[in-house]
Amino acid sequence: MTFKHTLNKNWAGPAGNIQKSLPATGEQEINFDFVLAASTTNQQRPLAFKIALLQSIFISSDQNITLKTNSTSAPSDTKNITAGDPYLATGISAPFSADVTTAYFTNPGTTAANVQVRCLTNG
Repeated sequence: MTFKHTLNKNWAGPAGNIQKSLPATGEQEINFDFVLAASTTNQQRPLAFKIALLQSIFISSDQNITLKTNSTSAPSDTKNITAGDPYLATGISAPFSADVTTAYFTNPGTTAANVQVRCLTNG
């Protein structure tokens, strides 16, 4: 089965509006939503993909959170995700430095975070 995700980037200002769509097609989706309790450190979640097969990724949260990949002590990547400002990338932009085998999420705040993850890969 083939899945299609579309990431959009927009700009608006006195000179007008610009909208660009970044369509991606892949064979596998990894989608999940969860609540990350306040003051939670390194909650493991099932996010795994080969970087060469990544087509797109979108991670959104309503609180500031941190994502670490592969390890809590020596992560391959650390992404700080700001509340209301989703992290998004296509595979073309090589958003991760290594294959992802698992993910760890941290919420240092005093309010639970509602997190959404949408990932598209080719296997």
